Amino acid sequence: MTSEAPGLEVPAWRPSGTVVAALLNHRPFWVSMGERAFEPPYKAPPKAPVLAVLPRHTQRFDGQPIAVPVHAPRGPAGVQTGASGGHGAPGAGDASRPGLTDSGVEVGVALGIVIGKVACRVTAEAARSCIAGYVVMGELSLPVPTGVPAHYRPGARWRARDGFCPMGRVMVPVSSIANPDALRARVAIDGEVVQQTDTADRLRGVVELVSAVSAFMTLYPGDVLSLGRAHVAPRAHAGQRIVLSIDGVGTIEHPLVPEAPPSVPVSESGEAGGGRVDVMQPAHDGGRVRQDPPNAGTRP
Repeated sequence: MTSEAPGLEVPAWRPSGTVVAALLNHRPFWVSMGERAFEPPYKAPPKAPVLAVLPRHTQRFDGQPIAVPVHAPRGPAGVQTGASGGHGAPGAGDASRPGLTDSGVEVGVALGIVIGKVACRVTAEAARSCIAGYVVMGELSLPVPTGVPAHYRPGARWRARDGFCPMGRVMVPVSSIANPDALRARVAIDGEVVQQTDTADRLRGVVELVSAVSAFMTLYPGDVLSLGRAHVAPRAHAGQRIVLSIDGVGTIEHPLVPEAPPSVPVSESGEAGGGRVDVMQPAHDGGRVRQDPPNAGTRP
């Protein structure tokens, strides 16, 4: 996980463990919202960035399996059965099982902005010098149940799940990307490209986003700020393989595996029903792994 970044406080790509994703940053989302963006309780689009913090348990690195829940029979690859609009426009629920959505997960590709210098209340012009480079990221989420108006506040249980923030192992230095706001990106499922998009048409481009977030949240070396996925994400299911790529930055690939059932508490005598909870098993047990990022750095 090394790359040259002269003059920066971190000479190599060492993730700090902090990842922040920009939601609702793709203009087509707001076009799709139309007048709904002005309805109560907010009555207007947000003026500041809408963010989701993705803790370490959400993070997986290229090649690692991602566990996804299975609620209903699998549908066709990449087809959205009642799309949730990517970031919380009302989606399709499973009418036969209230509260549960259709099976599978929404899969988006995003540009990860790796911070190289402390960024605190920096201008857009100064923000450029705080960026070390870029990585490929994935933004996964469960489809939002029908009738849940979560476009401003996506529920943590739909987005901040184990493995739902995959990332590349290699950082491309900032000097290698002439225009990070005009990169082609793709999502493929089982070898078939199901979405072609790009990093353009954002409310805030790379340096504008770093500047806006740093106005109220100090970013440290090794932190990653996601530019945000495109509006309307394709859907994938357990048993399939996703490939996310961004031109000039790289490609990551992950198998999706069924989420393991909840562990059964056992007593000290080994009988079910006690107060002890089984320990999470390694990667071969359903792919649910709690693994810190390689060479994890420390924050001040």
